[in-house]
Amino acid sequence: MIPSLYAYSLFQCLSRFLQTQSVVVPIVMIYGFTAMLHVPVCWVLVFGLSMGSRGAAVANGVSNWVNVVLLGVV
Repeated sequence: MIPSLYAYSLFQCLSRFLQTQSVVVPIVMIYGFTAMLHVPVCWVLVFGLSMGSRGAAVANGVSNWVNVVLLGVV
């Protein structure tokens, strides 16, 4: 979960910065895309690769880093 915390803190900084400028629609679209991506990634890591709770933690980290990268592009 530690790598996920770094991504989450960066995501919060980026989203707050965009919210203060009233740029909310890209945040919602990116978060929705990441949520749809998170479900299959989590399933593959937890059940497909039999990683269990470690797979769920890795999937959470991947989702948070995808959020950061996509918001950084915006």
